[in-house]
Amino acid sequence: MVVSVILVSYRSRSIISGSLIGLSTITTWFAGFLLGGLIILPDDYFHRITIETIPDYPPFITAGRDMLRLFIWKNPAIFQLFLAFLLLGSFFGLFGYISEKLFTIKPISQLYVLRDYWSSIYGLRRNKRIESNSLDRQFSMTRLSWGFNVKNWWMRMTQEIVKPDPELIFTSQSDLGDIFDISTGRRIISDVADPSELVSKYKPHVMSAPALASSLGGVRKMAFEELTSRFLGWFINSRLLWIVYSIISILFFNNVIAHYYNPKDPKVLLPWEFITTLIGISSQSEGSFSLLFNSGIIYSSCLIVSVLLLSLVYIWKRFSSQFYQKRPDERLLVFSVFLILALFYGMFSQILTQNLFSVFFIDTWYVFGAWSKWLMLLTTILGLTYIFIHRESEITNIYLYQKEKSESHDSLFPYINYEDRPFWLDEEETDTYWVLRYMYYWRYELTLLPHSDWERVEVWIDAKTGKAKWVVSDYHYRELWYKVEDDISGKLYVSFLINFHTPIPLVNKMDLNRIRNLLSIKTSELLNILLTGVQIQPIKTNDKYTSLHSDYWVQRYGLPKVAAGFCSKLPWTYWRYPYGIDNREKYGRTPAAINSDQPFFNIE
Repeated sequence: MVVSVILVSYRSRSIISGSLIGLSTITTWFAGFLLGGLIILPDDYFHRITIETIPDYPPFITAGRDMLRLFIWKNPAIFQLFLAFLLLGSFFGLFGYISEKLFTIKPISQLYVLRDYWSSIYGLRRNKRIESNSLDRQFSMTRLSWGFNVKNWWMRMTQEIVKPDPELIFTSQSDLGDIFDISTGRRIISDVADPSELVSKYKPHVMSAPALASSLGGVRKMAFEELTSRFLGWFINSRLLWIVYSIISILFFNNVIAHYYNPKDPKVLLPWEFITTLIGISSQSEGSFSLLFNSGIIYSSCLIVSVLLLSLVYIWKRFSSQFYQKRPDERLLVFSVFLILALFYGMFSQILTQNLFSVFFIDTWYVFGAWSKWLMLLTTILGLTYIFIHRESEITNIYLYQKEKSESHDSLFPYINYEDRPFWLDEEETDTYWVLRYMYYWRYELTLLPHSDWERVEVWIDAKTGKAKWVVSDYHYRELWYKVEDDISGKLYVSFLINFHTPIPLVNKMDLNRIRNLLSIKTSELLNILLTGVQIQPIKTNDKYTSLHSDYWVQRYGLPKVAAGFCSKLPWTYWRYPYGIDNREKYGRTPAAINSDQPFFNIE
């Protein structure tokens, strides 16, 4: 019954479905148990146990009443039994959900003229082209499972139906290519870089935490994260993983058998005694059948547990292998599942070392109290790790932006109002940009009202040269623009804050050098940094951004003190929607970017 709940709940891919499966399974079993007891046992059997006066009722009704009194009113362990199966289904429903949602990527196949992201999301009508709040927030059409959500399925179908048709097409001419407007069929730009190649070239490398301070704790944290990533990268792909689980299985068997085996009064046979007795080579003179029966229960239970857990280890390793390599920042999530599966041995060990051979078998139901505590702990670990670490989906869209507003190119200029443009681009020689919009999705953000969360990172690239010029991300509904100071092809690093998932791109030379130095340091040197907190080649802190947009200045635009202090330290140079796009009343009439709202300065 336990195995069936585990398998069906895992297949349901839903924590709610898993809970219902566990609860319905134990309810069905308990109802059958009561009915079987009423049919098989004498009418006064449970009356003798409860020691109650038999009223003048039909025997069958009296027996049923006495059974309910015995199993429910006089035995609180029954509630632990139901809770244990509910939690068992919940855990494996969650485990199945995470396994299926582990890695979702929407393939890139269409090109569009740039849309102002926040205008599309909030329907501000700042874009010339059709606005769709789902264009950048699409889900892949994943395989439907037993626990699929009909509402989400229809939402995905609707997104596919109302999604705007592709507006541009790129044709390759060796290294460079041309862009054609699909609506007119005319070539609008020649000799530009292939955007599909740029997507992989500038795809952000996500780091596990934005610990970039040159302080003692910041250096140690970076060293610890890099050491952890390296160790997990080696451990999970090595044979040591199976060696560790084999040792745990042996210790699990040994612990359970040692609990029941006492040379003076054994309750089970030793393994070789059990095998020889079972095949008839030898026999036990006293209590042979009882010992053989008890041993069979213990050994079969241990074997089933070990086979089941090792199978789950194999399944998880196979599911997570690609994900593990492509998302090194989430290796801790992968490792946490392996840790949870190891802890399951502890749970089953505690269960199997309870008084399983009690004369009155209902006494053994108290074991489910320990079972419930274990499952609550393991479900909490898995759930919190998933919420705080894992991003369910990554989506990429490609847009074209032309800053010239001439007669020939007017149809490609994205904004209805010319004042909404990022006017600082007017000073640059680049006329045409590929805008790579990388979207990241988390199923939960824990606040007073938990909700799903989308975050974006944009890379603005010179379409002619293929060089990144700007990186754009959001901070509390404000659009921050980071000037690229170095070549970031294949070296764009982004961190996300825990829970709130605010993206922090690393594009200035100081941060890039620090990351490159850290990744090139030997493991022994990283250990020294972790222990001493002293970096071999320390880098001085650059405070120019803090001085140019101080926390007091940022607070003028409505950010709380703590959020403003963090924002002031980020190396951004311009921003759009400085008062926050959630201020709908203001941005219903105010341009997205105004000169007087910008912290003007020159980057040397």
